[in-house]
Amino acid sequence: MKLCVVAFASPPKAVEISNVVNTASELITFLQQNLHIPEDEHFVLKSQTGKIIAIDEAISKYVTEGEIIYIEHQVVTSYFPDENFSTSKVNSQLRQSILHQFSREEQVNRIQLAACYRIFEMFGWTDTIYGHLTCRTMKHNEKFLINPFGLLYDEITASSLVRVDLQGNIDHHGIVPQFGINRAGYVIHSAIHEARKDIQCVMHCHFREGSAVTCLEKGLQYISQTSQILGAVTYHEYEGIAVSEEEKKRLQKDLGSSSKVLLLKNHGVVTLGSSIGEAFLLMYTLLEACKMQISAQSTKEPLNVVEESIQRKTQQIAASFNKEGFGLRELSAYMRRLDRIDPSYKL
Repeated sequence: MKLCVVAFASPPKAVEISNVVNTASELITFLQQNLHIPEDEHFVLKSQTGKIIAIDEAISKYVTEGEIIYIEHQVVTSYFPDENFSTSKVNSQLRQSILHQFSREEQVNRIQLAACYRIFEMFGWTDTIYGHLTCRTMKHNEKFLINPFGLLYDEITASSLVRVDLQGNIDHHGIVPQFGINRAGYVIHSAIHEARKDIQCVMHCHFREGSAVTCLEKGLQYISQTSQILGAVTYHEYEGIAVSEEEKKRLQKDLGSSSKVLLLKNHGVVTLGSSIGEAFLLMYTLLEACKMQISAQSTKEPLNVVEESIQRKTQQIAASFNKEGFGLRELSAYMRRLDRIDPSYKL
């Protein structure tokens, strides 16, 4: 088509096109080059009858030569599948803090737990939006904090954490109420918090080497000094994605009354702590031990398993390094790093 007239909706403007223009995309390119229309702007072309002209089809299918073509801005109001989870909405919520609504003890626990979510992201221990870290709101309390289902770990803030009771009822939705919680996270973590009153914090992840060790028949082997620091490790058989209430009792039995490291076979790893710092340092130690084991096994050489008496001695010596509490110094160190990088976890 050698001649057509284009009418701009705002402001009104007519332009005669004298060169050959065959498709809508060619026409838009011509207008961008000759009328200085920004290339990142989006347009839709319509015939006089209002019919949209397909971008790569011949204009002659829609209009005759000399007929007016209307070009309009194509405004994208939202490109998210659900506006409730859009960048603008969620970011505006996460910039708010509601910590003043909680007790001093819960505020501290929220901040430390939010820091651990950011640290997990830092170390690459995440599984998109899955996996969970939980802690009691206060010692000996039957309510605990868990991440909203849908936030990335580096988005978690102290105010965004959801408060849940042992029955799975949400007691406080946090600052992003549209997300809710993941049922599987509730089942595993509530089972542990219910059975172990001595435990303040539970951490679970699917990190590659950690999950790889859970797939091995012999599980974690005490071949490295790092592995010996962990102490007793217990195992729970795989029963599929953990959404069944019946599985809770079996998981509690397998965990036992004293273990702080639980391997979910063919699934992932869990660490427990009487403090948030302890659960964090146990997770760090466990995953490092798993990485060492997988590396050693990749050589196909025989593994040198350490005697049990040496294992116990190693654990006792390591425990003596942390008289203030296992993991206290380590968590504090990484919280200082977060404060240098992005302190928004404290909101």
